[in-house]
Amino acid sequence: MGVPMHRRPPLRERTVGTTWRTFRSFLSIVLVLAIIYALVSAGVAITTADTCNGQLRADKEWQYFPPKWKCTSSFPGPIGP
Repeated sequence: MGVPMHRRPPLRERTVGTTWRTFRSFLSIVLVLAIIYALVSAGVAITTADTCNGQLRADKEWQYFPPKWKCTSSFPGPIGP
């Protein structure tokens, strides 16, 4: 009747796998959100690439948050009626 009893590993050794699984799922969520944000930003950049609100000689600079083009012009005001 000598069934050997297995000694449980210390708590530190048991939680390493759990900690890594939790961290891995967190990294997965962050990665998915970053990919979605990059796709939305690319969509905004492509669809609005040629618009600067009618400003002449507008220099465009990409603004990351919120994703849009930031236009600066050497002439004041928009063109048109």
